[in-house]
Amino acid sequence: MRRGEPRGADLEQLLAERHLIEPAALRFLDEGEAELAIELAAHTWRLWVIGGDAFEGLQVLRRLLDLDHSHTKWRVLTLYGAGLLAFRLGDVDSAAATNGVALQIASELDDPEALVLAHLAASRDAFDESDYELAQAHATIAHELAHGFEAAMLQAPLHMLAQSTRMNGDFAGAAALFEASLELNRQLGDVGMVVVEAHNLAHVELHLGNVAAARAHFEEAARLGSADDEYGQAMSVLNQGALAFAEQQIDEARGALERALAILGAAGIEPAVDDRREIEWLQRKLE
Repeated sequence: MRRGEPRGADLEQLLAERHLIEPAALRFLDEGEAELAIELAAHTWRLWVIGGDAFEGLQVLRRLLDLDHSHTKWRVLTLYGAGLLAFRLGDVDSAAATNGVALQIASELDDPEALVLAHLAASRDAFDESDYELAQAHATIAHELAHGFEAAMLQAPLHMLAQSTRMNGDFAGAAALFEASLELNRQLGDVGMVVVEAHNLAHVELHLGNVAAARAHFEEAARLGSADDEYGQAMSVLNQGALAFAEQQIDEARGALERALAILGAAGIEPAVDDRREIEWLQRKLE
């Protein structure tokens, strides 16, 4: 959620009333105010993300997008929302197609905000397809353009740039970017992303041989993470194994890796691509 957006009781009220968004947008359309209808969708689609109802939100956005095809910034922002919701539902092909249209329109308009989100979405799609060079290229553009907005606009582009840089093997570059992302998320008060970036930065530091720095970041991630999160538990154990290996404690590393994989297997959880790479790296080292 961006700064300046509603929180607390105001947010709860908006979440409870999100079913009113589509009727309000349709009234705008009936009155010949198509741009206002799409602008409303562009400003409110995050409510379905926050409310955890991606399917309902995607259906609403698709219906509204089908009723008006004008090339405006608001259409790009709504397409971005639809693409993100589709991505979260696992419909990556639909997400990529939607995001492709968003990037085309954003490029035609040459609107900075639209371009930030369109390139961010394109970076996410390329990352999902393991095309990390393309992901880094799109993330670089999104990151550069995002500097013209409030700090929260940098959050996702900076994360994607750090991740794609890491996956391309530039650990020194990735470390600097993750450090910046970690500090940004501390400033924004986004504890969840602080945990994510502390975890990511720690693994990058290990690849650079900076064991003490890695330990400090792993400790921060463990301290702030949720004890009820099975994925987080598995990653915490994996992190212990990675540190043990770095300190040449091979038996401890092997045992931690086995426990981490057991937690993931019992929960039926597939690790994220970056975590899977760290798991595979440790497995190879322990063979």
